[in-house]
Amino acid sequence: MRPVTPAELDLAARALVAMPMNLRYDTVMAWLWKADVADRYRKRYGRCLPLWGNGSLGAIILRDQTPTTALWSGEVYEECLRTTLDALGTWRRRGDKDL
Repeated sequence: MRPVTPAELDLAARALVAMPMNLRYDTVMAWLWKADVADRYRKRYGRCLPLWGNGSLGAIILRDQTPTTALWSGEVYEECLRTTLDALGTWRRRGDKDL
């Protein structure tokens, strides 16, 4: 997966705001998995994966979910940002074991 930018963290948090709390973490993990698969495809074949894009987290989110226009404040947004960071930390600690 390509490096995750601060803008993609914000995009993920805003996309999660409208979701039920119990689905948020698993959704982020699914996005990370799709971004990783797309990036591996891009590296191997030299082009974007038609379904999932270029391997960036932002490309996956924009294909899967419409982010809200939530501001950088509020408890729900902050919880969604924490969820995103927690999932990203888990993903990085886990490495390539699940692929």
